[in-house]
Amino acid sequence: MRRRLGPALLIGAVAACGDGSAPGPDSVGSAATRGGFPGFEDVTEASGVRFVHDNGATDRRYLPETMGAGVAVFDFDGDGRPDLFFVGGAAVEGPTPAAPGALYRNLGAGRFVDATERAGLSPGLLGMAAATADVERDGDVDLVVTGVGGDLLFRNQGDGTFGSGEPLPVAPGFGVAAAFLDADGDGLEDLFLARYVEWSRESDVPCRSPSGERIYCTPEAYPPVASRLLRNRGEGVFEDATAGSGLLESPGKALGVLPIDADGDDRLDVAVANDTTANQLFLNRGAGRFEDEAVARGFAFGQSGAPRGGMGIDGADFDGDGATDVVIGNFALESSALFGAREGLYLDVAAEVGLGLPSLVTLAFGTLAEDLDGNGWPDLLLVNGHIEPRIAETYPSQSYRQVPLLLLHTGARGSLREAAGGAGLTEALVGRGAATGDLDGDGAPDLVLTENGGPARLYRNRSPGDRWLAVRSRTPAYGLEAEVELRATLAESGTSGGRKNGTSGHRDIGTSGGGRAGLRDFGISIRTIRRRLVSGRSYLSSPEPVIRIGTGGAEIVTVTLRWPDGRVVRYGRVPAATIVVE
Repeated sequence: MRRRLGPALLIGAVAACGDGSAPGPDSVGSAATRGGFPGFEDVTEASGVRFVHDNGATDRRYLPETMGAGVAVFDFDGDGRPDLFFVGGAAVEGPTPAAPGALYRNLGAGRFVDATERAGLSPGLLGMAAATADVERDGDVDLVVTGVGGDLLFRNQGDGTFGSGEPLPVAPGFGVAAAFLDADGDGLEDLFLARYVEWSRESDVPCRSPSGERIYCTPEAYPPVASRLLRNRGEGVFEDATAGSGLLESPGKALGVLPIDADGDDRLDVAVANDTTANQLFLNRGAGRFEDEAVARGFAFGQSGAPRGGMGIDGADFDGDGATDVVIGNFALESSALFGAREGLYLDVAAEVGLGLPSLVTLAFGTLAEDLDGNGWPDLLLVNGHIEPRIAETYPSQSYRQVPLLLLHTGARGSLREAAGGAGLTEALVGRGAATGDLDGDGAPDLVLTENGGPARLYRNRSPGDRWLAVRSRTPAYGLEAEVELRATLAESGTSGGRKNGTSGHRDIGTSGGGRAGLRDFGISIRTIRRRLVSGRSYLSSPEPVIRIGTGGAEIVTVTLRWPDGRVVRYGRVPAATIVVE
């Protein structure tokens, strides 16, 4: 089910009720919706999406050929349905493609049509990532595409078309992930541009296998480089603010970017997954100034104390203590990392929670921490694929095409387990980008995956849509925090704890003071889940900019929305649905 509630309707209903509650059922969901996870169904063929990524692979084995590209899920035409933009590739030595990728318009019911030519997206580039935001504050969602040798801004004209790609005012480089955040507290979306390594066609290093054949080099063959920060001066006019940001003091080999409030000061910091160099945790000191405290806070390295090959990144509260934990997808034979947040410090607990061994052999790129089965706890999806097509000839335990890894949250504190039968995600891919979005309008989060040098895939979530509450706005409201209070039986609520800091949280207040002190004695638990909408996430991709919280069929008692500018709106007793806010 999907019920869209505009703010005027919902606020009006709250005022009319007198007790602060909106009309709706006393409880959400039913016993039928609380069963096992039905998994995903490949609907690519029926969707109309026919995008095939071109990595321009040659016998020269240029580094960019291994990277793949991402996907952005966003509503470019303002009809309330999420559309898809697939970042295009190109040969390093080839001509510039006609467009930076492919844009697919959502027709409803999970059907799409290619709208690239109609939208006027040009020129192209050897693309990597996509990020979306309303940079001009005109109500239309704009698009940034990063790539090798340049980063482009495509302004949404509001009529289903985009202006020509404008080069962003920053020195060109190996552009990878990008994320929007208000870095200086002026209420405007600034832009963090991750940089990978110092590379050019002329400086490409020829690496060879033990038998002398040309193979793809790892990034260890190239120097690190600092990421960039662009300040939004208003009306979507950007200026390079890197020099005073502190980023130049901490170069790396970035691939994944996640804005996160790591120290609980209500300013968004930036966590960065680096490939063969230490991860970075840039704490926001205000006025657009950042300081890397990854080493001091335990975020730089995993349990081995050495840097690993970090690709994708995402964050959620896995153990219910209120702090946002961070997941990083790593290279093969390294295990992916789950950095548990502890009072502003981080400890890799992947092995303890069930992530270490299942992710040991595979090479993870797309990384998503999201509640995919609707039980109120974040699950974890890792989209896998190697960089060397002939890897099995040298290492028989490895394969170029690999099956995605889906780990479902058990409901206990931070415990993950592999989904039975892969939950429908059984096809081996040269996986790269991954994003979620409600593509068919039924309320459940669906999946979009990209493949390096191969076709994109769409997977429909077969769960009942009334297991989620979604908060969305016409344009991305980055920094918006939703707090949802649920009432359920103790058997349904799971284990939880008190909030410390971060962007999402759970708490069980059944034994707290006040009128609810005895609720646990009656088998009732009150649980609060918090989640903040941020840009970035995954690998070179942008999931649908929606706050989506699983309810597990529990009754939604209150929904409180907090904007970065201090505005607070509270709704009472709403059904599982989509709340549309301005």
